[in-house]
Amino acid sequence: EAPYVLNAGRYMSNYCSGSLENNGKVYELMQHAKECGYKIKNPILIENVSGPAIETEKKDFIIKIMIPIEN
Repeated sequence: EAPYVLNAGRYMSNYCSGSLENNGKVYELMQHAKECGYKIKNPILIENVSGPAIETEKKDFIIKIMIPIEN
């Protein structure tokens, strides 16, 4: 059994480069969601798509950001 259950719902998501820690793209996507009139719910999910086995520097990692939203 997985340690976390992903709830069904609406998400605004984005793939971007960089590490999981202190990635400014998370804030940018949150701001975009707010500008589009959405309320942000918790938790915001950030997932590594590529990592140390593929890339050598954190700035080259690919992450997926998923922000739960509601009208």
